[in-house]
Amino acid sequence: MKYDQMARRLQGLACIVGPLLMLAATLSFVAGNQAVEGVIGFYGMVLFIPTLFATARMIGERMRYYGIVCVIIGLFAGAAGASGMVMRVVYIALLRADVIDPTAINNFDAAMEALFYGNSEILLIFIPALLWPVAHVLHGIGLMRVGSALRWSGILLIAGGICFFVAQALLIALQITYPLSLALLLAGYAPIGLRLLRSEQPPAT
Repeated sequence: MKYDQMARRLQGLACIVGPLLMLAATLSFVAGNQAVEGVIGFYGMVLFIPTLFATARMIGERMRYYGIVCVIIGLFAGAAGASGMVMRVVYIALLRADVIDPTAINNFDAAMEALFYGNSEILLIFIPALLWPVAHVLHGIGLMRVGSALRWSGILLIAGGICFFVAQALLIALQITYPLSLALLLAGYAPIGLRLLRSEQPPAT
C-alpha cells in the first residue's frame, strides 16, 4: 500500500473516531462527569485536526484558496479545542486538590468562564476556540460546492457548527444542543471517512 493511500485511510478513520469520541464526551458532560468529558474530548479534538485537514484537501482540489483557508482555520480550531478539553481536566484536578472552592463544581460552566475571562493570558490562548464552529461551517459550505454526493455532509456540518455555537457560546439548552451538535458532525463526517477508507476521490459536479 502506498503512503498516500495509507494516509488517506488514516484520515478516514479519524473522520469517524474523532466525532464519535467527542459525542461520547458530550454525553459524559450531560451525565455530570466533566473530568471524563475532558479526557475523552481531548483525544476527540486531536483527531478533529486530521479530520478537518482531510475535508480541506477535498475542497482544495476544486477550490485551491478556499481549501487553504480551511486548513489554517482547522489547525487553530483543532488545537484550541484540544486545549479547552485539557483545561476542563485541570480545573477538576484543582477542585479535587482543594485549590479552588469545592462549591464551584455546582456551577461548572460559570466557574470556567470566570477562569477564562479573569486571566488575559488564558483568554488570548483560547480566542481561536471561537474558530471551532466556524471551521465546520466553512468546511460544510465548501463540501456543498464540491460535489452532489458530499452536499448532505456539507449541510450536516453547517448545522452541527451552528448548533455547537448555540451550545457553547450562547449556552442555550446546553444539555440538548451540545450532544446534538456532535451527533450532526458525526453524521456529516462519517460518510467522508468511509469514502477515504475506500480511497475514493470526491465525485465531479
